[in-house]
Amino acid sequence: MYCPGRLYPLLVGMALSSHQSATNNPSVVTWLVDGSNLRCSRGVPHERDSIIEELQKIASPSDMKTTNCRDVLISNVVLVFDGDHNETFHKSRLSSWFQYIVTDGKDKQKDRGDDYIIEQALPELKDLDGRVHLVTADKDLGKRARATGIMKGGSIVHPPKFWKQYLPNLQVKQNRNEVTKSRMK
Repeated sequence: MYCPGRLYPLLVGMALSSHQSATNNPSVVTWLVDGSNLRCSRGVPHERDSIIEELQKIASPSDMKTTNCRDVLISNVVLVFDGDHNETFHKSRLSSWFQYIVTDGKDKQKDRGDDYIIEQALPELKDLDGRVHLVTADKDLGKRARATGIMKGGSIVHPPKFWKQYLPNLQVKQNRNEVTKSRMK
C-alpha cells in the first residue's frame, strides 16, 4: 500500500545510493538550492547564516574527492540567494563541496537568483558525474532546470520537505561517511 509519508526515506536513500559506480569510485550528488525560496518557507530560518550553517553539515569535507570507497558518497551543495538591494554579486566557496552565491541586488531585477541557477550554476555542474537535485517551490524554475538536461535524472524537492525530512537524513548520512573515511586511514 502506498503511503506518501513513508516515501521520503526511500527517495533520500535512492538519491544517496543510486549513483555508486561499479568501479568503487565515489558518487557525487549535488543539492542545488534556491536559497531565497527556501528561506521563505515555513519552518526554515529566515537568516542566511543559519541556512548556510545547516547546509554546510551535508556537504562533504574538502578532501573527500580522493576517497575511493563504494560506501562513501560525495555531497555537493550549491546555494543561491537573491541579493538585497544594497548587495553586489559574490560567490563564496567554503569548501570543495560547498559554495553559496549572492546575486547582484542593485538593479532590483526579478528572478536574478533563478537566472543564475539556469545560466551559471547548472552549466558548471554539467561535467560533474552524478545527479543534481534542485530545491525550490518555483515551478517555472523547475521546468527551466529540467529543460537544460543537466540534472541527470535528479529531482525537484519542495523546500519545507527538504528542510524537515531530507536535511536531517542527509546530515546523518554525511556523519556516516566521515566515520567510514576515518576508518580507512
